Amino acid sequence: FLASWLPEGSISYLYYADRLVEFPLGLVGIAMATAILPALAARAAAGDIDGLHRQLDVGLRFTLLLNIPATVALVILREPLLSLLFERGAFTPETTRLAAQALLGYGLGLTFYSLIKVTAPAFYAMKDTRTPVRIAIIAMLSNMVFNLILMFPLQHAGLALATTLSALLNASLLLYRLHQKTGFKPRPGFWGVCIKTTLASVAMAVLLIVALPYLEDPNGSLTLRAALLTGTIVLAATLYFAAAWLLGIQEVKLILNTLARRKRRR
Repeated sequence: FLASWLPEGSISYLYYADRLVEFPLGLVGIAMATAILPALAARAAAGDIDGLHRQLDVGLRFTLLLNIPATVALVILREPLLSLLFERGAFTPETTRLAAQALLGYGLGLTFYSLIKVTAPAFYAMKDTRTPVRIAIIAMLSNMVFNLILMFPLQHAGLALATTLSALLNASLLLYRLHQKTGFKPRPGFWGVCIKTTLASVAMAVLLIVALPYLEDPNGSLTLRAALLTGTIVLAATLYFAAAWLLGIQEVKLILNTLARRKRRR
């Protein structure tokens, strides 16, 4: 509704940007929430709060481990991605540029969206559905306030950024209330994983920034652009996991060892 008051095309810019954010969110955030809920429910049913905390801590670590680099890649590659997927017909380079502004606003919140998906199930596991709903209402009302503040100076990008800010508030309140309710706090080593994940993501970001000019050739064929973008993403992901391995992030080693065992079984 608010976007309809902005210049023509604003609703479309938000729509196409949201489609790109939903993919990694579904791949990581929702998948992680689906996987972690049974374990959280089992711990809660047994009255094992410490076990619930351990499971949640693991879920949060893996969420950050995968979402921080995904956020970095999505933000840096937003224009090449939009151009490759949608730029044809009425979707012009100018449309790509404007949709990329919305994707920047949405993309910055990817980690927060996923944290909500992982944290809320902890309340459901304890049969507390009221707290997440109350916090969601607070976040929704805050989102409207952020919308009104940001939509005029930043146009459609302000509406996307407002969604990110409300997601940050939502995730923060969920974690704060969980701490109040059960005493949850990250286990030793959690912040070290966050720092190392950020450093590995910075290394990946450097590669993506260097490669970016080669991905924005408007005269290149669709096949060539797709191959370059796919190859860059694969190379960036490889660099990220290699850097994370060298930095000693145990969760990365667990993922790679699990994949290696499955490959041997085949």
